[in-house]
Amino acid sequence: MDEAQIPHFMPGGLGGVKKMTQEEEDQQNHKITKYINSMDAEVKDRFKALQTIALECRDFDEEESK
Repeated sequence: MDEAQIPHFMPGGLGGVKKMTQEEEDQQNHKITKYINSMDAEVKDRFKALQTIALECRDFDEEESK
């Protein structure tokens, strides 16, 4: 298995059955952003920072794959 697998608990998961399309990824990011915006101000900034780090890690992973 040379292809990276998506964990079963993530959209598009089940061990690499398929990757998320750009539309599915955008929908997921919108849901995450909407959820974060509904949080208390105390924790909202922490989650925004974590989301930014996660997106940067994803970009690095994509760059590494190329």
